[in-house]
Amino acid sequence: MIGKTVRVKEPKLIQFFYPSFEVKSSLDYLDADKDIIYVGKGRPNVKKYLNENTNRFINTVGMHDIDLTTREGVLDYVYSSRNRKVPQRLKDILDVLSDEDFEYGYKVFWISGVWPYVADSRENTIYQLFKSSLASVKEMMNVYFNLVDNYPFYIVESSFITFLNRVIYVEEQKVNNDYKKLLKNFSSRQGKLIRPSILNYAQSKVDREELRFLNLLLDLKGSGRL
Repeated sequence: MIGKTVRVKEPKLIQFFYPSFEVKSSLDYLDADKDIIYVGKGRPNVKKYLNENTNRFINTVGMHDIDLTTREGVLDYVYSSRNRKVPQRLKDILDVLSDEDFEYGYKVFWISGVWPYVADSRENTIYQLFKSSLASVKEMMNVYFNLVDNYPFYIVESSFITFLNRVIYVEEQKVNNDYKKLLKNFSSRQGKLIRPSILNYAQSKVDREELRFLNLLLDLKGSGRL
């Protein structure tokens, strides 16, 4: 990334990767010994200009070499930094992670080289819970209990709530075709149950969070509660 042009929504993302770099929209003679993230106006030969007037630079103006405006782009960058490819099991759940969980994931990976809470088996991904919610109660419960054995509960909960929100606003979602089809199927079959089920979940007095969440899943299927 150093010495390259990066397309990014917020410079603070670059600063997470390179905290010694300072964001600048213009340069002066004092910047010759500094590491700079340049966010200023475009100019001819901007990389040459930055190379001559900074210690090191990351440019954000003009044609980009690296695109960090998408989740796929961020993943590709953090994995390539360790000479690794993004595993398919992570790609499978990329669309279903909340923004907070995705941010937590790539930051942990950047520091440790390990993506948190991704089960080794693709059969245990959170996406399978979404699919199983349209299947039998037995299949759904098997998937759910396998998931809570592999993920912290808050990951399962927040991802499923994000899924339900996307079902409600399905036409606004920019996701892959398979995921969009799943959202529409869920909306047509169980969409009317989402709001009352969420209300019951919020007001539930069941102590164990895993069982309280299981009641939400059962409510969404119109089944009896525990």
